[in-house]
Amino acid sequence: KICSKAVFLPKAGITMYYLEGNDDYDEEEELDRPTLLFCHGITDQAKNLCTFISSLNIPSNVRILIPDAIGHGKDVERFFRKKNEKQHVPPPNTPTSMDLLNSTIEFLEVLKVKHCNAFGVSMGGALAYYLRYKRPDLCYKTVLVS
Repeated sequence: KICSKAVFLPKAGITMYYLEGNDDYDEEEELDRPTLLFCHGITDQAKNLCTFISSLNIPSNVRILIPDAIGHGKDVERFFRKKNEKQHVPPPNTPTSMDLLNSTIEFLEVLKVKHCNAFGVSMGGALAYYLRYKRPDLCYKTVLVS
């Protein structure tokens, strides 16, 4: 079962939208629970990883987190303002790779994830790689695709 959720990231000042699977647990279990983080590619969104994830044999005790990277999925509206009915104009502050990394780290911290393993596709693979590089205490292992 995968549920749609949102969490406010105070440092970034944004709401991050995400999907969570295997979310039947109490607060005490949450702190030591194994977690898998799935990171989508550029122009993609969290929900497009659901078919792949549902094909995996992930144990029910493993927490599954699938965030929409900033500027993607449900968050895209915040990054594109309507100039008129037919045209969208990107805002002056388009997110950088560091913005993606920092918001993902904050996302995991706000959700009280002690450590995770990360799977990333394309841009999400780069994000998982840099997460592991910058925060080896937070991300133990990575799987990078394309």
